[in-house]
Amino acid sequence: MSTYFCRACVTKGMYTPVDPRRVMAGFSTCLPCGKADAKKVKWCVTITAHKGAYGVVRDKKMLKCLNKYSNGE
Repeated sequence: MSTYFCRACVTKGMYTPVDPRRVMAGFSTCLPCGKADAKKVKWCVTITAHKGAYGVVRDKKMLKCLNKYSNGE
């Protein structure tokens, strides 16, 4: 099994290995860098789409585009 390094740490010149379970879950950062990235998101909205499908919106511009009465700005 190959070793994966944190993409955020590599840009800082450090080579921190990422836990293989995190890689299998789709994460490319080590746990401390992942927590720092998660703290940058201030809000998260779950919307119900047509026919009951749920979607998570983290970008405020995307949320405004989903509103049919908004002009998208």
